[in-house]
Amino acid sequence: MVALLAGGVALASANAQPVEEHYQAARAALAKGNTDKAKRELQLSLQDNALHADAHFLLALLLAREGDLNQAIVGFQQTLKLEPNNAVARYNLGTAILWRGELVLAARQLEEALLIRADHVPSYNNLAKAYFLAGIPSWRSPVITRRSAASPPMPSPSRASPSSPGPQALGQLPGQAMVESRVWTQGSR
Repeated sequence: MVALLAGGVALASANAQPVEEHYQAARAALAKGNTDKAKRELQLSLQDNALHADAHFLLALLLAREGDLNQAIVGFQQTLKLEPNNAVARYNLGTAILWRGELVLAARQLEEALLIRADHVPSYNNLAKAYFLAGIPSWRSPVITRRSAASPPMPSPSRASPSSPGPQALGQLPGQAMVESRVWTQGSR
């Protein structure tokens, strides 16, 4: 396959079919459980076209499964360079970094995944784990702060009267002041 560079972007020639054939062969090998063949086919696919985001992603998944987290992280990063709004790749990058033990960096990636796709439950789960392990209170999350700034305000579920400021008016989550006051009271005895 011949690739031409035009303005920093590789343009594939008309015979780009082998790239997709290698990728499909890798998927078929994976379906049969042959990870070694899948890895070889993905590497051939990326030799032919380094801009194949799906091949980078699938190879990164295989590398993560094998325990090669450093190379898997590079693969997820390559995928995100090609598809910056790929929430699943960002989730997998955050998860691999979490497995490596870099909790704050993992939390940052998982937060970004949620900013791209707010309904991605696995990102929430791993983000909660990263927060817990790092000792970060989840209500201080930049995701919550950014989401609340971008979203219209929700009605406060508190029973505070309209004249007294409730937790929402103070920039707190419902029940946050109550939890903090209990912790303070217990610590003062």
